[in-house]
Amino acid sequence: YASGIEGKGRNASRYPEDQAGGIYEGKGTIWNFFMITVEDIQIKVYQLLKEKLKAVKITGSMGYTRHEYKKEDVIILSKGSEGSSDLCVGSIVVNIHVPDIKSKKKDGSILYDINFPRLMQIRTATIEALNSYYNAEEGYNWVISHLDPATKEQDQDEHFFPVYLEIYIRHNK
Repeated sequence: YASGIEGKGRNASRYPEDQAGGIYEGKGTIWNFFMITVEDIQIKVYQLLKEKLKAVKITGSMGYTRHEYKKEDVIILSKGSEGSSDLCVGSIVVNIHVPDIKSKKKDGSILYDINFPRLMQIRTATIEALNSYYNAEEGYNWVISHLDPATKEQDQDEHFFPVYLEIYIRHNK
């Protein structure tokens, strides 16, 4: 939102938010830049998933980085945002990792096969938790923009499903 000061320098302001460091000066208008970011929304995604995924009992962890490749993990990655002072568009990817099923072939060699039922169970719970979301107070919403098929994790005995969220952040003036 505009602070109401047009074309004046930072030190000329008498508004308390200016002294707090929440003002950005550019092209003659001073804007408050303390706004919600995709990283803030990433935390909300984490909170929603943490609650919803309790029912499917993830064997590993849920968070922002991988810790254990032998267990199930749900990883939430921010892909940043771009846009104007009115609207920013960003994205978050939720990767659902599930170890492959290990079995022995008749010749004694080891075979790793996708655990598709478990991937689908976790993906379904994730989609139900994140289907679409709107927060009027904060001025943002998201939609699931697309789903990719299960992908083999390079150099690991696991597959993952990515769920892509497209984020829209509206800045109130």
